[in-house]
Amino acid sequence: MIKNNFKIALFNERMLQGHGVDAVVDLIANGLVTAGYGVTVYTLFTDSSYSNRKYELEVLKPLEKTFLSRVVRKFFSDMAARDLELYLGKNKIQNIEADLFILNSYPFFPTLLFTEKSCIVIDYGVASSRYLSLRHKINKIYLAASRKYLFFKKARKILTISNYIKNELPSNLKRKARVVHLGADTYAEYPISSEEIINFRSKIGLREGDFLILYVGRANMKTRTYKDLHELLEIYKEAKSKDARIELAVAGYGGEEDRRILQTNGVIPLLNVPKEKMALLYSSCDLYVTATKWEGFDLPLAEAQFFGKPVIAYNIGPHPELCKNGESGFLVNSKGEFVDKIIEIANNPSLRNALSIGARAQGERFTWKRTVAEYLAAVEKVLYEQKF
Repeated sequence: MIKNNFKIALFNERMLQGHGVDAVVDLIANGLVTAGYGVTVYTLFTDSSYSNRKYELEVLKPLEKTFLSRVVRKFFSDMAARDLELYLGKNKIQNIEADLFILNSYPFFPTLLFTEKSCIVIDYGVASSRYLSLRHKINKIYLAASRKYLFFKKARKILTISNYIKNELPSNLKRKARVVHLGADTYAEYPISSEEIINFRSKIGLREGDFLILYVGRANMKTRTYKDLHELLEIYKEAKSKDARIELAVAGYGGEEDRRILQTNGVIPLLNVPKEKMALLYSSCDLYVTATKWEGFDLPLAEAQFFGKPVIAYNIGPHPELCKNGESGFLVNSKGEFVDKIIEIANNPSLRNALSIGARAQGERFTWKRTVAEYLAAVEKVLYEQKF
């Protein structure tokens, strides 16, 4: 096995709490250190969320704006401008001592155009531009096209987080792409007792017999995004009009205005919950729901199943890879079907129990141990080919 005296550099735009990619980078970096590699994560900005880790965390100097990048930003794309700034400031990347670069996000993909080091890129996909302004749609188009037709062809290997993302790649890139699913057992280290569940449900105002549906994600109520929390509220209200026992809790990062809007809509806001409390949230709900219109993987949906919770989601993107339709939950195609399935599960205990068993079995298929092992296999293959 190749390791010990090899150094690996991971690059990610930011390392902040509440962002899925950042959490994945953290878990993978820790896994590589445990395997014996020297690991440094390079980022443009961070907070204290990822301090005191096994790996080194280094904040790079801000990208320098140039006349040319200002022109590109004004007349074309913010993302293209940042890529240009990274390319023009390439010395800060070229001087990094490492045997392998792992590029996780924009704006580090232009590194592939100038570095002589072996590079693995992680493709999390390009999020949907649904509900975005024209300028943001242009950014998304640029981001998708530049990766597929300019940057990624220079990578030694591409790791995608789902078959859905891999299938979005051109055929010439698929040949060097491999799917590495993420783990669902993020909070397995926090065992939860029945008493804790009863006390928590009482604390958030639930009565005996209430049916709690849960959504986990950023609680951004001021702007509508592809996550479509706004549509989920509409679905919830319709379901509750048919069954008053149904309650919705939203867990995620948000501010006081988001809390106020959620409460106004009859939702239980569970904002900015610490990591050690997430297992209690998942364990305390009866059903996990999401109305998202795009995902590269959908980590909360997988995590909910790990805790034995049935799920309902739209039949889009990677969801068929994560949820066994009719066995661990339901994948639906319309708002009406979504509401009907909530009502069906809420009023059919035997169905709910069967789906719970299926959900747990499905969730246990996705482990971080397996994810890290597959990353290690890719790293060692590239390092071996480089050495010999």
